[in-house]
Amino acid sequence: MSDQVLRVFKADQQSRYIMIGKDTTAKEVVAQAIREFALTAAAEAYSLCEVSVTPEGVIKQRRLPEQLSKLADRIQLSGRYYLKSNMETETLCSDEDAQELLRESQISLLQLSTVEVATQLSMRAFELFCAIEPTEYIDDLFKLKTRLTGPPSLKLFEEAINRETFWVATEVVREPNQLKRMKIVKHFIKIALHCRECKNFNSMFAII
Repeated sequence: MSDQVLRVFKADQQSRYIMIGKDTTAKEVVAQAIREFALTAAAEAYSLCEVSVTPEGVIKQRRLPEQLSKLADRIQLSGRYYLKSNMETETLCSDEDAQELLRESQISLLQLSTVEVATQLSMRAFELFCAIEPTEYIDDLFKLKTRLTGPPSLKLFEEAINRETFWVATEVVREPNQLKRMKIVKHFIKIALHCRECKNFNSMFAII
């Protein structure tokens, strides 16, 4: 199911929006991007690259593995996906473009929609909750050694809630301006109310 949107750039900074799913691979994104940009070359002639900029302005570029998925979840605020020709050594992101990207990534909590934040928190919580195996509750209750491979989903679910609590406290405490701090508290209250509307009571209580 295509329920996410990915923005893909070319070296000339043209971009196209592509509908993808969580399991869409980098190879599949390349094929879609070629069609969107109306390019005539074969998909094998291109690859998907991630370009990111550090706070110090250092540009990092890496070619992504063809089978890499969950691309929308992986991209940073200070990063972009580029369609790159394998036959050229072109610079994907100039210093000027990097500075623009860095400016765009400077987003404060108050700029974010409370409805969207609550929706994303609820979607993530639901995804983590659905991954929990019934036996994990018994294992956790009686301190039994789990037979599952990898970290237990129940533990990941608990850690996500704890991170939300820490996130709220951090955002409030690190704001020195009293007026802005009050606005942040109000913003979080609105997020908590929207979480309640989404029946996401765990995040609601974590925020409050």
